[in-house]
Amino acid sequence: MSDFDDVPRGWSTALIGEITTTQTGGTPSRSNASYFGGSIPWVKSGELGDSVVRSTQESITDLGLAASNAKVVPAGTLCIALYGATVGRLGILGIDASTNQAVCAIPVPSGFDTRFAYYYLFSKRAELVAQGKGGAQSNISNGLVRSVAIPVPPTNEQRRIVAKLEELFSRLEAGVAALEGARAKLRRLRASVLKSAVEGRLTADWRAEHKDIEPASELLERILVERRERQLAAQLDKWRARKAKAGWTAERIAAAEPAERTKLAAKYQEPKGPATDDLPELPATWCWATVEAICDVFTGTTPNRGTARFYENGSIPWITSTAVNHDFVDKETEFVTEAATLETRLALYPAGTLLIALYGEGKTRGMVTELRIDATINQALAALCFPRNQTGLRDYSKVFLKANYASLRRKAAGGMQPNLNLSLVNAIAVAVPPLAEQAEIVRRVDEQLSRIDAAEKVIDTGLARAKRLRQAILKRAFAGRLVPQDPRDEPASMLLERIRAERAAAAASNGKTTRASIKNGTGGGDAPARKGTKKEATRVAAVAKSTPPTESAIRNPQSAIAPKQLSLLGDEPEAAHAIDAEQIAAAFQRSHDGYSTDYVLASPEANARFLDAAASLGVDAPAVAINKHLLIVRKTQKGLLPKTSRRYRNPADLDPFEFVAEWAVRIVQRKVKKELGREPSLDTLLCDPELAKRFDEIAAKLKALDGKRLPYRWFALALRKRKHSDAGGLVAEFAEPLPLEEAVAKAPKGPGVYQVLAGDRPLYVAAADDVRKQLLVHGLTTGDAQRVVPAWEARKPQTVALLASRQRADELASAARSTLRPQLNLVL
Repeated sequence: MSDFDDVPRGWSTALIGEITTTQTGGTPSRSNASYFGGSIPWVKSGELGDSVVRSTQESITDLGLAASNAKVVPAGTLCIALYGATVGRLGILGIDASTNQAVCAIPVPSGFDTRFAYYYLFSKRAELVAQGKGGAQSNISNGLVRSVAIPVPPTNEQRRIVAKLEELFSRLEAGVAALEGARAKLRRLRASVLKSAVEGRLTADWRAEHKDIEPASELLERILVERRERQLAAQLDKWRARKAKAGWTAERIAAAEPAERTKLAAKYQEPKGPATDDLPELPATWCWATVEAICDVFTGTTPNRGTARFYENGSIPWITSTAVNHDFVDKETEFVTEAATLETRLALYPAGTLLIALYGEGKTRGMVTELRIDATINQALAALCFPRNQTGLRDYSKVFLKANYASLRRKAAGGMQPNLNLSLVNAIAVAVPPLAEQAEIVRRVDEQLSRIDAAEKVIDTGLARAKRLRQAILKRAFAGRLVPQDPRDEPASMLLERIRAERAAAAASNGKTTRASIKNGTGGGDAPARKGTKKEATRVAAVAKSTPPTESAIRNPQSAIAPKQLSLLGDEPEAAHAIDAEQIAAAFQRSHDGYSTDYVLASPEANARFLDAAASLGVDAPAVAINKHLLIVRKTQKGLLPKTSRRYRNPADLDPFEFVAEWAVRIVQRKVKKELGREPSLDTLLCDPELAKRFDEIAAKLKALDGKRLPYRWFALALRKRKHSDAGGLVAEFAEPLPLEEAVAKAPKGPGVYQVLAGDRPLYVAAADDVRKQLLVHGLTTGDAQRVVPAWEARKPQTVALLASRQRADELASAARSTLRPQLNLVL
């Protein structure tokens, strides 16, 4: 990552990985209480807030340090959050501390100002996060951090730049603080306007001038009469429809209707009034009423997502709780069909209907909006439908509900995630003013809130300008245009030479650093030595022996797998990430649409929803660890998961994908082994979104399914199950490539999967019962190769129909006669 076309005289540039050794930490097992509560501060990514870290929420013991990947790093170390809610955030340790695996520690070398590096990475945050890998959650890798190119001014100039930055930022932050303070005052003013409006204080002067108005109690009496008539009419309509369906004539229905009306009227129950004991006193002309008394309350539903006719080519707007973040809903994001409205009893609500969020993430629950279009809704919303002659009451009720947002949220019932329901909404007590005063309240509120909105826009413009100014200052600083240069400063090239020499000497000495040596400054390595269990020592040794990233991998981090994932290439993710099974189950429940856990891994979209749900529940771990824990929960605590109610496809349909999935798995495993020195398990390949994406790309290149992704992963899951349940099952190994003639002579007679290569270019791929016979039949070993055709007979004809090479026969013949000498890869 570099954008340095030219640097000032005396400056240099270097990759972070060239001047220091970055490292991540680890999490001791949460199941062992003796690992926590010790004297070693333990920094988590959520504690990085672009400031100095002087204390931590948790600490670990020496035992916890030894039994995990956590390492003690010295005060002054720069840290960056690799993933989680604070991804990209920075911190400078003000204490010696250990970190978890979501934190990358960057020890700044002697002669390099830590604050200079901090400000530079701060300026690159958006770029780093954008390059982060992980699908649902952006993941910055250790390798990506190492690949960042950083400008290196002389040491003294670094200090001058930092001093100037802090001077300018101090003034800028003072301005930002003033703007934020003004915005906070506007928020309080907005709340005050709404509160005074629904308590009668906003229109006290208006009431003094309009003493002869109809009191709200009389308005409420008329509303209740209209409500009774409206509900009786609706019940009679249903009764008539039932009788007509039963074969009654119109005359018979008309004759029986008066008696039915009398019966329905006797059963009708007036809505209960609110309990006023704990309610504030109202102006004399006002009264209390429940939501149930002044409007009709309904909700919606979500038509089955797996039923195509409910959604395909739909034209009826369908609104979810995300819409309540705005005052009005005037455009749709999703549509359903008429079939959905008929078969799921999905009602269409008219423009003017108020919507209340019954549940949702963050601050959504209890928020209110108004439809500007006719639309259907899902079950997370309540629809408040007012009579057409009560638009004034509707507009006032919207003001009242907004003013009482906090108290409405407190009414929610439930445990971990409390929700509102229709009963709670119906029982909300509303302070009802006289009809004329309702209109005056709405007018005054709109007028004052419009002024507040305008002021907030001015503040937002100022804050956006401050943000741009901050970036402009940083850009000037790292281009060498913020402070004057001093020709007497030692050139940065000499500083880099010293850093490289010190790193080389440290590597040669291979010194061991203890916690004590960090405090005393006598350590010879980049990280403290620690003792662990035999199992831990074996795992650490395996990682230590793995091939380090190449220079090209450092410069091209997209081709590397993050070291935090390297520790998960085995089958024990809990060793590196302590994740609560109930959180995983809750995330699966929240994103569950009826399909199995297999579908969540096989579908990129379903997996993204699951990972988003896990992140919203506070699961702080890489995607690969979260997915692996889902498999663990399915195996060991299946009762926590909801039952599967939908099936993706018949296993028999998967046959055409068997070969392409198996071959793609092996290619990814080999590529990763070449990059990192360790081969990922099939579980890891499926659970790591980045590896799964590479699997998709490789499988698509075989041209078996026109680029569709899901079936490949689905069959890879079938391979996984076969591997666990059948001792003879594979993911097969490739044999070493051999020259064509020799390979044919050594080819087995049994069925297998074969690949013909010209150099690195696949020419022919298929499954065959007898490869020697097929090669001879098609003339690959004779001079008459022109007769070769791209179709082999095989054990599974449908597989071959999809997978056989589409190369023209003359191209294959030409390659066969070239100096590249085609080779045969035998897969047994």
